[in-house]
Amino acid sequence: FLRPHVRIYANLAQLSLNEGRITDAKYYAEKGLALDSTQSALWNHLAVAMTRSGDLAAAESSFLNAIRFRPKDPNYHHNY
Repeated sequence: FLRPHVRIYANLAQLSLNEGRITDAKYYAEKGLALDSTQSALWNHLAVAMTRSGDLAAAESSFLNAIRFRPKDPNYHHNY
């Protein structure tokens, strides 16, 4: 489960992605990961943002981290 302050960053990153604000999404995902680097949702949001910005190497690394922390979540495998 996400701690409340980490959840805020995850929600802001998701909202930013939904609105096409890629730079903001990366910022919020990175801020949340600085608080808790085991949060797969934040790694996934960062990976999607990196994909959309064209940084495929960073996206792959982030997707692999999302999968590492929640290996049974089909969404992360699908996104990767």
